[in-house]
Amino acid sequence: MIAIDLYFFMNAAYDLTLLCVVGIVARKRLYFGRVLAAALLGAAWSVTALIAALYFVLPSCALWIVKMITYLLCPYLMCLIAYRRNINVMQKIFMREFLLKNIELLLYFYVAGALISGLMLLLKWSGIHIPSWILMPVCSILAVFLWRYITKKEAQEKQIYEVTLIYQDKTFNVKALYDSGNTLMTRKSEPVHVLAPSIWKELIGEDPWKEDGFAVPYQTVSETSVMPGIYLDEIHLKEKAITEKKQQLVKENSKEKVLVLRHVPTGLGSMEFDKAGECQMLLHRDTFD
Repeated sequence: MIAIDLYFFMNAAYDLTLLCVVGIVARKRLYFGRVLAAALLGAAWSVTALIAALYFVLPSCALWIVKMITYLLCPYLMCLIAYRRNINVMQKIFMREFLLKNIELLLYFYVAGALISGLMLLLKWSGIHIPSWILMPVCSILAVFLWRYITKKEAQEKQIYEVTLIYQDKTFNVKALYDSGNTLMTRKSEPVHVLAPSIWKELIGEDPWKEDGFAVPYQTVSETSVMPGIYLDEIHLKEKAITEKKQQLVKENSKEKVLVLRHVPTGLGSMEFDKAGECQMLLHRDTFD
């Protein structure tokens, strides 16, 4: 005899794990309510298909339809519920394009299922017996926490920060992009932020090379060179979730937190980063470490 409630719970945990793995691979933002709803849909259909198989004698064509729903339509709808937030009118009209744009998520779903099945077989062959009703919930919880960590990290890497630059008696407000690809260092192994030429001109002056400045070595695909650098007195970086770091001061300012960096190495970029003015500075990848 199969306990329907346990079967539903195990399938919901299994589907939740699959959807989390798909979200991680496809770099989708986590909306836990939507993912949970999709997992419950999958579990509900699994219970429905089980009841139909146990208590009804279905013709071969009906069994084929049930299999199509189980292995194709239901996973597709689950991915649609979990990840597809905005559906424009044209996509609704041209359903073929709409379906093709989401088929990649379905393929990820199948791959995730194969990986989890392989993990269970590996545990079995290794002589490690973990009941499915324990393994699936544990896997789903770990997948959710991993997904949350990755999405938060990526959101931080893409975030635009409001930054106040202080140099001598000048103060300037700019928008800075956290750039995980910025690995510039001074010869003393200090992380170097990069200013757009227009901001450098207003804050530092016309002459890029200052007496108290320094050279920042950098390398591109075609050349190795140096850029002018200067130590800014302070950088105030506004962010809502900054914790206290070594040699950094976090100030409370109403609902915001301000990260204060002092004696900050800053280099002169060779070109403007954004003509629209949405980014005038590139923060080093170690800014928050």
